Amino acid sequence: MGDHGESGEPGIRPFHIDIPQAGLDDLNTRLARTCWPDELPVAGWDYGIPLEYVKDLAEYWRTGYDWRVHERGLNAFAQFTTPIDSATTRTLTCYDAAARAPGRAKMGNKPASLNEAIRVMLAPSDVSTWIACARCSPSSPRR
Repeated sequence: MGDHGESGEPGIRPFHIDIPQAGLDDLNTRLARTCWPDELPVAGWDYGIPLEYVKDLAEYWRTGYDWRVHERGLNAFAQFTTPIDSATTRTLTCYDAAARAPGRAKMGNKPASLNEAIRVMLAPSDVSTWIACARCSPSSPRR
């Protein structure tokens, strides 16, 4: 699987997001060169996402979204990967500064995204009942 420690055994490994600039530049170029299809007249949301909405979103990704800001934000959390069954699982962890202790909260299928997990982690809480939390999700992290 590739997530093996020095001993060759699977284990928990630190993870850090570091997307190469060439990949971001390539995405920007592909978004700028997108050939958009025609849209059915008066289709609206009944037939999927309206074309104008997708065009606006693509333009935002191309010119307004700053990946590096979000990458730094995600990297502010301790992250780890570990193989579980046939999937690589990534964990984000936050610590309560006063308790100086990691904790884990089982969240089932929620949160559904890393951004949602971060909002949960940063939400004000009663430290006596909620020390810290972690988010695990199957992923294919790049190395």
